[in-house]
Amino acid sequence: MSWSPPLPATQNGIITGYTVRLSYPGGANILRNTATSQATFSSLVSGTVYSVSVAARNSVGLGPYSAAQRFTSAVTGKRLRL
Repeated sequence: MSWSPPLPATQNGIITGYTVRLSYPGGANILRNTATSQATFSSLVSGTVYSVSVAARNSVGLGPYSAAQRFTSAVTGKRLRL
């Protein structure tokens, strides 16, 4: 999946990376840290509804998470753009 960085006016400093939070009903949150505006999750269960949100990181720490986006995983690989 990939996303656009926050608008410069809303950034509280230089973005050094992101944390992506993936969750699904009855499961724990899966966190993935990345230095770029994209992340890959493998082994998703076909037909499962997932929620994903992203938070930007800078020298002060992690910012707030974006509003969660829900998607249902497909049988074949498909890229998600947030």
